[in-house]
Amino acid sequence: MNNPFLSLKHPNYRYYVLGMIVSNIGTWMQNVAQPWLAYQITNDAFKISLVSAMQFLPILLFSVFAGAIIEKLNKKRVLVITQVILCFTTMMFAVLVFTDTIRYWHIVVLATMMGCANAFDMPIRQSFVIQLVPKTDLMNAIALNSTVFNLARMIGPAIAGIVMGAYGAGFCFLLNSISFLAVILSLFFIKPIQTLPDEIGEKKHQTVRDVLAGVKDGFSYINKRKEISFILLSTFFVACFSMNNNVLLPVFVTDILNMQETSYGLILTCMGIGSFIGALLIASQSRKGPSRFYITYGPILIGIGLILNGIFKNYYAALLLYPLIGYAFVSYNSTANTSIQLMVKDEYRSRVMSVYSLVNGGTIPLGSLFTGIVISQMGARFGYIVNGSIVAVFMLLFTFFINRRQD
Repeated sequence: MNNPFLSLKHPNYRYYVLGMIVSNIGTWMQNVAQPWLAYQITNDAFKISLVSAMQFLPILLFSVFAGAIIEKLNKKRVLVITQVILCFTTMMFAVLVFTDTIRYWHIVVLATMMGCANAFDMPIRQSFVIQLVPKTDLMNAIALNSTVFNLARMIGPAIAGIVMGAYGAGFCFLLNSISFLAVILSLFFIKPIQTLPDEIGEKKHQTVRDVLAGVKDGFSYINKRKEISFILLSTFFVACFSMNNNVLLPVFVTDILNMQETSYGLILTCMGIGSFIGALLIASQSRKGPSRFYITYGPILIGIGLILNGIFKNYYAALLLYPLIGYAFVSYNSTANTSIQLMVKDEYRSRVMSVYSLVNGGTIPLGSLFTGIVISQMGARFGYIVNGSIVAVFMLLFTFFINRRQD
């Protein structure tokens, strides 16, 4: 087994990871607090799904264009700007909660503002890693990113559950706003080890026609690379229908399990444990290259886990099933991300990764609204069963179709 921490030998990557782990813990605290707060205010599953939809709608609308725009920009500088915007938005959440003036419409507006910043932040993050490590260590770096993200997913929800139970949701927002400073500080120490071709071109100022032409060229490139198209289509179904915990879980814990914040945070922590293990294993196997096994069977395992959680509707079953779901999701996501990064040409990297961000995050509004409607009509239990069935059946049928074409 290879060293899972291989990429940490690069100073730039070490700075990046240190900032990210602090920021991600804060982000996961907010990911727990925000839907819980929305449900406590509204007691309406559809309204929770609307918050999620508005938070990811800007990614759906703008991430592809953002990918074409940022190709000519300094990615490090844009990352600093997006982090400052996210820090300000989260601080506004904290102020409104502490002053007891928070209303549902505030949550919707601030979630949308965060989505606009993330429409640029997400594709930049996806394409920035290759400027921190050489290509030989890229898969390890991406997997280690997932390890750090899911270490935060273990720690953040557990802390959030305790903090919310003892002091209220406002402190989760406050701590998250402070955590963004860690990323901003780390970026000042980073000196990218390489400059991508798209950043050294003479043409720095782009017209609308240039951006649209770049987007069209990017989609044409993806269409010609069938392996990339397959991964993007699979990611669409996984992101859209399997990762709706911000809608499903608050309703499931409150209405089905009749439990409170601490139990909600603990279930997400268990998911984080499974995710952390998956990311660590992928990082350990990084020198072997991406495995198609995870891309094919990871989503099927996610679907089965969701279906079983809906069938059992039991707290202890959730504590066992959520680590399985987390493990399968991260194993799939890390492998899919790395596979695309290794396949794509540098001059298309930002545009392709913006499409990846679109299907990996921008489709969440569709899934959130769909899940909110299902829960409103049939309850949280069937929300799990329906979403899990869609993911598992799609991947089974799609894998069968692909294998038949190859025979």
